[in-house]
Amino acid sequence: MIQTNTWNKIRYSFWSPLYDVVFSSLNKMRNKSFELAKIQPNEKVLMVGAGTGKDLESIPKGAKITAIDITQAMISRLKKRADILGLTVDAQMMDGQNMTFSDESFDVVILHFVLAVVPNPELLLKEARRVLKKQNGRILVLNRVADDESSNGLLRKIFSSLVEVAITNLNFKFTPTARAAGLEISHVEAVGEDKNFKVFVLKLPSSSPFSS
Repeated sequence: MIQTNTWNKIRYSFWSPLYDVVFSSLNKMRNKSFELAKIQPNEKVLMVGAGTGKDLESIPKGAKITAIDITQAMISRLKKRADILGLTVDAQMMDGQNMTFSDESFDVVILHFVLAVVPNPELLLKEARRVLKKQNGRILVLNRVADDESSNGLLRKIFSSLVEVAITNLNFKFTPTARAAGLEISHVEAVGEDKNFKVFVLKLPSSSPFSS
């Protein structure tokens, strides 16, 4: 398991100047996620693992935006993008697995391409659940995920290990992680040509002790 906070700071500081070019092909997926989020004016939106702030271009006007990332290089670029777009963004360097926000601080939590790179995705989801408002709160997850029942051959395992070192975990299985974090998948939709790229809309289960 190469995903540690220290390694993430190193590799994403390296990627920060190239991030927008390398990952520009993902923009349509981001737009679809925000379409499903149905963000309303004055709602409080938290972007976790916000990177260079590409999501800022898709967030509807009038939302109150907070963005966090574990690397200062990404936050610096995000602030510049916010200035160019004329947006007011509370941008902070922070670990999404250990957020300093109060409980029930946000209407929407955005987790785009972050769960498969953090050391403990279940912990990150639990933190997202904690800061999510109980009334109509929703979490949007956009990631490449492996089939829940899939297994890899030797060559696939070697390839996946190399990709994991540089970018992300291709073998991340989302559904059991979401359930372990006490969240309900209310909607899931494949996006892009690779059907393993999916958008998930999560909410607190009505029967959950966290929703009362």
